[in-house]
Amino acid sequence: MAAGLLSLSMLIMHGAVFLQLKTEGDINQRCKKTVTIFALLTLAIFAMAGIWVANIDGYHISSEVLPNAPSNPLAKIVSKEPGFWLDNYALYPVLWLFPDWLLLPVR
Repeated sequence: MAAGLLSLSMLIMHGAVFLQLKTEGDINQRCKKTVTIFALLTLAIFAMAGIWVANIDGYHISSEVLPNAPSNPLAKIVSKEPGFWLDNYALYPVLWLFPDWLLLPVR
């Protein structure tokens, strides 16, 4: 639900920005108000979703990972605790500098 509301508010904001660039007069002024309202709404929804993700349960592999052994998910020990979705940012603060898409493997 939060993702849908965030997407909708961003789409309305971007549409209003486009109309603001292409129009003059009264419609332009109405678009400016709409951009301001929906930009603030987008930021608020994004912040609330971030707080929600930071507090939901996440998973962490707590057993040793053997890179040369065959993959067997049944041989792993996994713990589930609140805050583990963002656990790597606490363990490796340098990750705050990089967007997630930079860390994805190249195919």
